[in-house]
Amino acid sequence: MKIRLLVLAGLLFAAMLLPITASNAHTVKRLKDRDAVAIETVIFDYFEGNGTADRDRLGAAFHEDLAVMVGIIKSENGTLERRAWHDMPALLDAWAAVENPPGTGRDGEVLHIQTVDGRIATALFRYTDEFYDAFTLLKHDGQWKIASKAFIEQ
Repeated sequence: MKIRLLVLAGLLFAAMLLPITASNAHTVKRLKDRDAVAIETVIFDYFEGNGTADRDRLGAAFHEDLAVMVGIIKSENGTLERRAWHDMPALLDAWAAVENPPGTGRDGEVLHIQTVDGRIATALFRYTDEFYDAFTLLKHDGQWKIASKAFIEQ
């Protein structure tokens, strides 16, 4: 009888711990999801800021002191060209000055996000059938910012 009571008490104790463990796991997942949501928000600040020529959204997305952008695009004569931009404030100003930006509602999706140590992340983004973007993001003072963007045309 004592053994049955001890086993029953042990099972009840384990049953009480299970929700605590599951709750902790849920909290950890929620914290990870919070970073993913913040990173996705930053990427869409860039995407929609570029689409609407909104300098504030573009500035919210990029770490203007650090960010660089590189890519390979087709030139007008069809050859592939390597490009690099190191002066992000000037590039963001140029994007914001576009008179007829592409607008909102364009098709774009985050394909993958990976964070490391809660302070650095990589993200892959597909823009319609035009570009693939690879972002490196840094978290500083609690905010995610794009530090680099590499892109290729599809």
